[in-house]
Amino acid sequence: MIRLVVSDLDGCLLDGQGRVPADFTQTFEDMQRHGMCFAAASGRSVQGVSAAFAPWERRMAMITDNGACGFWKGERLWTDALEKTEWARVVEKARQIPGLICVGCGRNDIWI
Repeated sequence: MIRLVVSDLDGCLLDGQGRVPADFTQTFEDMQRHGMCFAAASGRSVQGVSAAFAPWERRMAMITDNGACGFWKGERLWTDALEKTEWARVVEKARQIPGLICVGCGRNDIWI
């Protein structure tokens, strides 16, 4: 029996414009009816995943930030964040690479 369905988003479940398939609502409802949990997994931030799954996010799981954050029905289950000193060291190294744009994701914000 299948209990969990996990899908990556970009290049997998979502179309080129970042939209879920037209029949996703029916598929999601069918999974729910059969006792299955759906989880969206992505390198995107929680804000990016939530935007794509707003109608369903309170009834599903989300694994965001390349696995650094996990959510179940809108509640944060875990955050595996870098310590401030470690983050500063990473940013300093990144600044030394020509043409690299450093993007950081926090609980509520994204920094460039």
